[in-house]
Amino acid sequence: MIEEHKTQIMRSLLQKGVRRGDPELVEKVFDYLIKDGDLSWVKQRLSVITAEECWPLLFEISDKSKIRKVKDMLLRVTESEKYKGAAGIASYASRVADKGYGQKVYGTKQEKELVQITAEFILKQEDYWEKLKSKAKKENKEHLYFTVKELSRSASFETDKAMFFVAGLLAVNFGIPKITIPNKISPEEEFPYWIAIDKHTELGRVLIREFAMNNKDYTSFDGMEFYLKKYQFYFEGSKVNHLADERLWKLNVLSDLVRMKRTESEAKEEWNKYKPELIKYLEKYTDEIKDELNNKSAEPDLFG
Repeated sequence: MIEEHKTQIMRSLLQKGVRRGDPELVEKVFDYLIKDGDLSWVKQRLSVITAEECWPLLFEISDKSKIRKVKDMLLRVTESEKYKGAAGIASYASRVADKGYGQKVYGTKQEKELVQITAEFILKQEDYWEKLKSKAKKENKEHLYFTVKELSRSASFETDKAMFFVAGLLAVNFGIPKITIPNKISPEEEFPYWIAIDKHTELGRVLIREFAMNNKDYTSFDGMEFYLKKYQFYFEGSKVNHLADERLWKLNVLSDLVRMKRTESEAKEEWNKYKPELIKYLEKYTDEIKDELNNKSAEPDLFG
């Protein structure tokens, strides 16, 4: 089954490896994707991964034309502490922008303002790019605006475009944080490959749906498939090696849980109830993923 989904799974695995700070895995998956003919996606995705995982490093991206430069930049993001504030604010704002949710905005006054401005950006993008440009010019930081605006061209989804806007907003108004590399901690266990099979992949969506529909609690747990997809991402898929701006990301998670009518403790309790069974269900395919990765990695490296 993996064969027809392998590209999506490997793309998902690449970002999970970056997120969790696993340079060996990232290098292996990167090489796999290049050998598999996915170079154009990798080049395009570099900016989006950086914006999502460590937005201050957007301003260090210099050359995406050379494979070695792209790989080095991905490894830089991998080993660095993570700044997911741009991703958190953009995700939160996308729900606020969707009037159907009737989303109340939580947080401090400054956080609420960031969310509201970004929600308005999603609805009127060019107007807000111009506002950011004017602000940057006034602060003599126009170069920051031009960087995020240019890199935003690699984004396809509205939430991804919003991440670049938020990165520019944060950089112009508050400066660019100095990035540190946290002390490396030896992993206690093997990388959890099953997290790559999630709601961002077709296979993940199919398998989680199957798992939910075949579960004995399916009829009593209204929306089981929806909740499990969310829980897998928030409590497993989005885990990082070290989160520097935890509050902005957590604000996004907690506000979404409120929308789902769950407290954090209720959501974790519900997730922990089904997590072992779901892992077992998804792990049926992890050996295929590892075999595919290792077999491709064993081929001659044309770019070494």
